[in-house]
Amino acid sequence: LEALIVSDYEAVEAAAALLGVANGRAALLPLQHLRPREPLALPADEGIVGVAAGLVSADDWLRPAIERLLGHVVIVRDGAAARRLLPALPADALAVTLTGTVYASAGPVIAGRDATPTMLEQARERRDLSAELEREGAQLRGLEGQRAAAGEAAANARGALEAAQAQAREAQAVERLATVARDAAALEAERATHDVQFRREQLRQLEAEAAQVAAGIERAEAELERLGSERHAAADGLQTAHQSLEGFSVEDAAAALARWQTTAAVAARAVQDAQTRAAELERVHGAAGSRLADRLQKIERLEGEVAGVQTAAAQARQRHAELEADIVGGDMRRQPLEAELARLEIEQARVESGDADARADLHAAERRNAQAQIEQARKNEELEGMRRRIEEDFGLVELDYGEAASGPTPLPLYTVVERLVRVDELPEGLEEQLNRKRGQLRRMGQINPDAQREYLEVAERTEFLSTQLADLEAAQVQLREVIAEMDVLMERDFRKTFDAVANEFRGTFTQLFGGGSARLLLTDPENLSTSGVDIQARLPGRRPASLAMLSGGERSLTACALIFALLRVSPTPFCVLDEVDAMLDEANVARYREMLLSLADSTQFIIVTHNRNTVQVADTVYGITMGADSASQVMGLKLEGEKLKSANPAAAEAATAHLQ
Repeated sequence: LEALIVSDYEAVEAAAALLGVANGRAALLPLQHLRPREPLALPADEGIVGVAAGLVSADDWLRPAIERLLGHVVIVRDGAAARRLLPALPADALAVTLTGTVYASAGPVIAGRDATPTMLEQARERRDLSAELEREGAQLRGLEGQRAAAGEAAANARGALEAAQAQAREAQAVERLATVARDAAALEAERATHDVQFRREQLRQLEAEAAQVAAGIERAEAELERLGSERHAAADGLQTAHQSLEGFSVEDAAAALARWQTTAAVAARAVQDAQTRAAELERVHGAAGSRLADRLQKIERLEGEVAGVQTAAAQARQRHAELEADIVGGDMRRQPLEAELARLEIEQARVESGDADARADLHAAERRNAQAQIEQARKNEELEGMRRRIEEDFGLVELDYGEAASGPTPLPLYTVVERLVRVDELPEGLEEQLNRKRGQLRRMGQINPDAQREYLEVAERTEFLSTQLADLEAAQVQLREVIAEMDVLMERDFRKTFDAVANEFRGTFTQLFGGGSARLLLTDPENLSTSGVDIQARLPGRRPASLAMLSGGERSLTACALIFALLRVSPTPFCVLDEVDAMLDEANVARYREMLLSLADSTQFIIVTHNRNTVQVADTVYGITMGADSASQVMGLKLEGEKLKSANPAAAEAATAHLQ
């Protein structure tokens, strides 16, 4: 693919004329005047495969080109063999490994592989994919036949398996019925045995009760015999008493009669009780006899039931033996069926395994087919992209797709449609050059016919803005000079004012505190524009301290000293003081009042206060009071200071109480 092979130099001239100046470049190889290369003398090395020209098959008329192009290209097995061979090769020779790494004898090494396939690779890949698709189709059809045969065998095996399973289910049903009958017979025999035992237990209880009744009857008869003998004895005694009455006196007879009457009454009572007891025993004996008869009848009935139960138990045992014989026969019939079932299950597993293998092969073939289709679609998309790029570069052209591809063919309007000359190989670097030119065209964009007018407008605007910028820079310089001059003036005036206020502050502080001293200090004397002011005070009898170390009243009075110092240096028409004396005692308020009076000639003070001592020096007092209708009212009084206090103290107290 390095050159386009032509017959002679006339074809070269025709190709050069066709390419012209703007149609790109191409490498041409005329067969007419090819100079053969010197044959290579290769050393004996196991890593050398051979010269590429001898490994390539081609027609005889192309052999000179093959020798020219591949005569100095040696194919080696790996990089180590290439490095051993390079010293023995001429300067224009190449050693190429089987993996595609190129070792030039002059030194450069080209490794890797271009990700974009060439046209020959695409055609070869299309042919290989078509052959592979045919092979996969034939294999797929064979697998389909195997799958059908396996499906039929699986169906037959399933039928045999279902028949065997049906027979096994019937045998299992017979076995279940025999087991149920055996369990029922065993249950019935056990129930009959329990019933016989229960009947026998009842019979023993009835016999015990009959024995108890017979013993009671015997005891009752003995009691009756004893009572009868006592009765006879009493009768004999009575007769003897009657006989002996004749020899007794009346008193003795009366006493004996009474005694014997008592004895007779006792005997009669005993006889009556014995008769009652005998009647009760007769009733008990009758009841026991009836119960005994019932028990005897029940015993006879139970003996008949026991005989029936024993007969039923014998029949159940006979039925159980028959069922045992049936179960043994069922087991004998079930064993060959289970063996057949196991064989059929093994056969089914084998058939299903073959079916799974066939399905896996089918899925693999389908996957390879899908991949081949995807690869073909990708190639078609690349081919379509190349066709669009050709149309973008050359317009409407007629393309020759060859046998392995197809595409749209324009109508044969040869005045509009151009037929391009087939080029098998592009010159080296042509693609990069085209991409660079396309990038330049995209960056250039569309042609703007108003570009000159827009340039003039922008140039005029730029010149205007440049002039304005120069004016602004000049004004900035002037402003900076003015600011510097004002800074100098401000520092000079600030220093002058600060010195004057500091001098006055020392006096006002001493006057308000009744002694002590204070001074104003600059926090940054070197830079007056950003410096702050600090106050250092020494109260009477105390050490010097900063303003933060003073109490609230002391700080308030120090602030008043500073304000009064400012007013003395630069008086103002008005000054408002709000609750300044709130934290002062009476002595400090007095000094505070004197300072106000001394400054009242140049400054009018508006004071908000609740201190009556301060109110006394005011000329006019305003307050808020509540009227009878609960509405706030403003009250104003014009005073004369101390005169009002001396003349009407009550009015001064009322005015002070109404201040807000």
